[in-house]
Amino acid sequence: MNKKKVYATRKCLRTMKGHSSSVPSVVFSPDGKYIASRSADDTIKIWGNPDDR
Repeated sequence: MNKKKVYATRKCLRTMKGHSSSVPSVVFSPDGKYIASRSADDTIKIWGNPDDR
């Protein structure tokens, strides 16, 4: 089984606009197709993964 290595960078790859407050929490779905984000104003947004084409 080949495993991909992941390296952290400080480069912004994408900005997703939609929350009106700061976003302290972001998670990927197990299949990687969706992103869920929680805002400080207690709203949750479900996003389609823009890299999943």
